[in-house]
Amino acid sequence: MGVGDKMGRKPKGYWQNSDNYTREMENAIEVNGGERPTQRWLRENGYWGLSKATRYHGGLTFTLNSLSENLNSERPKGFWKNKDNFHRELKKAIEANDGKRPGRKWLLENGFSSLVTAAKRYYGGITEHLDQLTNPLEQKPRGYWRDEENFYRELDGAIKKNDGNRPTETWLNENGYATLVDVANRVYGSLVEILERYTVENGRIKNGKLKDKENLWRELGVAVELNNGERPTKGWLENNGYSSIVSSSYRYHRGLTRVLDEYFSSQGDEDHLGSLLEEYVGGGE
Repeated sequence: MGVGDKMGRKPKGYWQNSDNYTREMENAIEVNGGERPTQRWLRENGYWGLSKATRYHGGLTFTLNSLSENLNSERPKGFWKNKDNFHRELKKAIEANDGKRPGRKWLLENGFSSLVTAAKRYYGGITEHLDQLTNPLEQKPRGYWRDEENFYRELDGAIKKNDGNRPTETWLNENGYATLVDVANRVYGSLVEILERYTVENGRIKNGKLKDKENLWRELGVAVELNNGERPTKGWLENNGYSSIVSSSYRYHRGLTRVLDEYFSSQGDEDHLGSLLEEYVGGGE
């Protein structure tokens, strides 16, 4: 292994830059559980470039001592051990990031490295505290998240923010949707299963095609007939091969309840339903 193998080859002069060096060392400390790494640990964990770069900055011991002092510089003794202080500083970071949830990389690159170090050293990491400050459940009205239309509207917003791509749990947590992850797993069963159902085209008709309401109603008409003319539930649709109706209703038509209400209220004209079904299944008796 050569210099910088773990973090990729760096441009000439990269390791002589103190900001680069400090940022990489703080990352290594975080990976090491907030503990001071040894030269042996750095080498055994792939930080060869960082290990060798210590010679440009006074050696590893000097570097680690300086970082420790920086954590408490211009702060009274015990400052970071006080959770109110920690949360106040974290709120400042959020405000500096235009009110958005900051990632670890952003914090390190924007003057909040001591906040990251304090979070790891005293509070078991920063994720839980960002969850509390950037997207707490109590910000929503009572019962908000148990309304499926609200939940799927929030999920759709996350997908749109991710350029229409299926988000990972990590992406959701890092981009202000930690509460969505928590609610998905606690209230609706499993985030993974929800994303599978909602974003993968796993129905008999591609979800994109069901963006057209007539296509959606035609598919719904077949489902209703299979359900003996009764109004189907979300669970029934998913269990009988019509999950694309559910996901498309939330994604394109403002929710399944609204779609079912509109569909059944329009069925006073039974000939219209019959013609749709006849067209879809290839004719009546």
